[in-house]
Amino acid sequence: MKVLMSPFSSLRNKFEEKTTLEKTLICALLLVSFLLIGLTIALIISHTKKQGSSQIVCQTAPCQLVGQAIRNSLDLSVDPCNDFYSYCCSGWEKNHQIPPDMKKYGAIEELQMKVLYQLKDLFENQESQGLAVRNMLNFYRSCTNTSSIENRGSSPFLKFIGEWGGWPVIQKNWSSKHFQPLTALANIQLKTGYGYILPLSVVTDPKNTSRKLIEIDQAPLIISDNILLKRHEESSQNELKIFEKLFIKLATMLDSTQKNFTADFYSIVDLETRMLQMLTPPEKLESTNKMAIKDLKKRIPQIDWLRYIQEFSNSSLSTLGKGYEITHEDIIIIRDLKFADKISHYIGNEKNFRQISTYLGFRVLLTLINHLPENFTIALHEFYHDNGFPLQISDRWKTCIARINSVFGMIAGFLYTKEYFSLQDRNEVRKLVLDLSFEFEEQLLNNNWMDRTTKNAALEKLHAMKVNVGFPDWITDEGNLDDFYIKTNMPTMEDDVFENDLKITEYKIMQLIKTLRVLPKKEEWPVSPTTINAAYNRNMNSITFPAAFLQLPFYNNSLPRYFNYAAIGSIIGHEITHGFDSEGSKRNASGEMFNWWTDETKQIFEKKADCFINQYNDYGLDGKRTLAENIADNGGLHQAYKAFSSWKKEESTDIKLPGLESFSLDQLFFITYGSIWCTKYAPGVLNNTIREAEHAPSPFRLRITTANLQAFSDSFNCRLNTSSSYGSRCSIW
Repeated sequence: MKVLMSPFSSLRNKFEEKTTLEKTLICALLLVSFLLIGLTIALIISHTKKQGSSQIVCQTAPCQLVGQAIRNSLDLSVDPCNDFYSYCCSGWEKNHQIPPDMKKYGAIEELQMKVLYQLKDLFENQESQGLAVRNMLNFYRSCTNTSSIENRGSSPFLKFIGEWGGWPVIQKNWSSKHFQPLTALANIQLKTGYGYILPLSVVTDPKNTSRKLIEIDQAPLIISDNILLKRHEESSQNELKIFEKLFIKLATMLDSTQKNFTADFYSIVDLETRMLQMLTPPEKLESTNKMAIKDLKKRIPQIDWLRYIQEFSNSSLSTLGKGYEITHEDIIIIRDLKFADKISHYIGNEKNFRQISTYLGFRVLLTLINHLPENFTIALHEFYHDNGFPLQISDRWKTCIARINSVFGMIAGFLYTKEYFSLQDRNEVRKLVLDLSFEFEEQLLNNNWMDRTTKNAALEKLHAMKVNVGFPDWITDEGNLDDFYIKTNMPTMEDDVFENDLKITEYKIMQLIKTLRVLPKKEEWPVSPTTINAAYNRNMNSITFPAAFLQLPFYNNSLPRYFNYAAIGSIIGHEITHGFDSEGSKRNASGEMFNWWTDETKQIFEKKADCFINQYNDYGLDGKRTLAENIADNGGLHQAYKAFSSWKKEESTDIKLPGLESFSLDQLFFITYGSIWCTKYAPGVLNNTIREAEHAPSPFRLRITTANLQAFSDSFNCRLNTSSSYGSRCSIW
């Protein structure tokens, strides 16, 4: 039998013939050779990876678009360590102008414009036969029918104010006998959605988020506090003259026979001054004043509180059946008990009825002015111009779509998500949320300033946080959509946009009022899918990322991962952090007001928060007013960078955007983050933002957050004496 020999047999035989020394030397040489070959191969592979990672450039259309946009935004002559905003945005500011109908322009506004045009195309080329969509489109057509609006003139407004006694400014035979302040206040709030003097609203009980309560809030003022407090100084008098000019123009359009409206205007100023003096400053307000209506009546007997609240709520609750109406036993929230007491004496005095009616008529006129003839809108924009905001009047269709997003948000969301949003994007963003949540959890577990009890409570809240991405599931089926709006008696939209607006607003308010007795059957979303923003809801402990927001310049699934971590990732982190900021930290996993902090850990938190207050104050901002947003901004960037770093450890391939190949991945992360803050402000708007807004202006949001992160300084090799190494860094999350 022939045996098949291995090709290595002869070699083995020859090897066996060698001496022991020769065998040892050969083995040693072979071992060294194998080691050298292995090392060489490893070096080649490592070198290839590094060379490959620096040479791989994404050439897809989104990559080219974003790469060019970021490259054109940069100003490489600026030291990023001294002024990262100018480094990222000087080029952008040179290449962009503020649209003439906008006060500022940045990434948010850019996307808003895009979505407006997308919705316009959907509305004007829609073939849907569903009832809900048809009703929304009827509103759109009535809103864009300018000839019909001009033909109707001011008659819709006059008809509406006639329902609660007319407007004494233009009504010579006006009588206080036909005016009931509480009826007027309730009716206005129900049909316009805006409350004045004693505004009512339906809110979540902060101590029990499973139920809703009526809240009586502070009076919202139309004239700024500073002007009212200094009304006799020349600068304030000049501001009031501008307001007076608007008032006279509008009143003259309604009644050209009268000559002097000055006294009526200053009665409005007097009333706002009176209310301002009555209001409790926000920092001194108690978190909740809850009591039964009967107890409120005992404390403040000048007003029939039960009748007032019933005027607002009974038309809604009576549709549920007997026994659902508000009674003396119902618990309500009084936001400012002292103000309610003081203003009740004023409201209860018939001598003040004319002043109250004059005030309400002016507020309603400004609220509904967009549905009146164009000369009313022109007068309003002249007022803006006189105040230093030279805005052009927006195209009518833009105004109409903005209103639709507010009152028909879920129906518009149905059309939009069907056309422009994919389930793949929804799933990818959910994965990003998981990544950011994981990093927040790691930070909680590993920080050395929280005790175990507080950490456990924080983890419970994080794990309970509800995540909404894209759209609520129930709106995806048009049959379900129609069924919901039929069952809830959505009113039919007809030809008169003024009347349509009153009807649809009343419908929305009535649905909200019903939640006082019956929890909604549909999934609650705090914003609609067409909203261009993200949101954290403290009452629901939820974060929401609407479909329309999840696109460039904030997100695109085909872009390198660092882009999405820096852009939408920092926003996701921002919203997560809101659950643990200076306000969110006061609520538990269910969104209820509850102190889950130990005293020692709470003191450390407040000390860390004080660092932010002082830091932002040093930049000329109001660090206290903007504290919650500043904590969220800094936490959001920190978590996004940590998520990016975790991904980078697992990813062996570096993918660059075209034109940005010379930057490291860390630098590209921060540059991408910087790009979402590029913003131009119209004259006067930046100062107003600094004085009044809850957010710091965009340049500061970028400069301070990056200065607080050591990783930023490391990535750009910043020296200790640069702006990026500003004093002592502040950090909580």
